[in-house]
Amino acid sequence: MPIVFTLNETMKELGINQKELSEISGVRPNTISEIRKGNANALRVETMDALLDAINRLAADQNKTYGLDAIVAYQPPGTP
Repeated sequence: MPIVFTLNETMKELGINQKELSEISGVRPNTISEIRKGNANALRVETMDALLDAINRLAADQNKTYGLDAIVAYQPPGTP
């Protein structure tokens, strides 16, 4: 599939866990879990907005900013 979920890698990079991200973003832990596992069939814009807002608030301590690729990325077919 050309769309891959990258949230798990972003969370590892920031050293945050699912519970912390859920509490700050307001996104249900089960939703975050499905995204992390790559099992989400649909992702609402509101969910992505809430996750990115929370990720960037947490990343501010590390002087980092994140965009949409912190959650999802396009991977062209045939790319490993």
